[in-house]
Amino acid sequence: MITYNNLINRFETFANSNHFIRTFTHGSPDGVDLDKFELYPAMHVVYTGATYGDLDKTYSFEVYILSLPPNKTDAADFSASVISESEQVAEDLIADLRTGGEVFKRNDLYSIESAFTTPLEDAQSNVLSGILLNISIIAGFDNSSCNAPLT
Repeated sequence: MITYNNLINRFETFANSNHFIRTFTHGSPDGVDLDKFELYPAMHVVYTGATYGDLDKTYSFEVYILSLPPNKTDAADFSASVISESEQVAEDLIADLRTGGEVFKRNDLYSIESAFTTPLEDAQSNVLSGILLNISIIAGFDNSSCNAPLT
């Protein structure tokens, strides 16, 4: 059975092997904080919950791919560039999930229920810019795969 920990480990492996991403974190949305990232661009994954079907479980995540402009005067130009690069990282992640590529292996039987991106930018201040990828990943779920510790 594919677990939350398995998926977080895959996201971290993806981020660590991606040439664009310099920092990986996961946890609550509060973790997307200028003071918490040491290097940019950064990827932060937020688990938003799961839904259960008869034979599958759908994990939902918010994946933030963000960077910080070097200074206020470059913020607008930097924002356009980082949004483009961040979206390419999101597309690489989607492609790896769909094809069972380098990180999300074919024998793990992942599939994507939905994926969409939202640009994150604020050209008026020196804040993070990038992409928010909302992604729902379907994994097999067998109701009998774990014996409940009941007496």
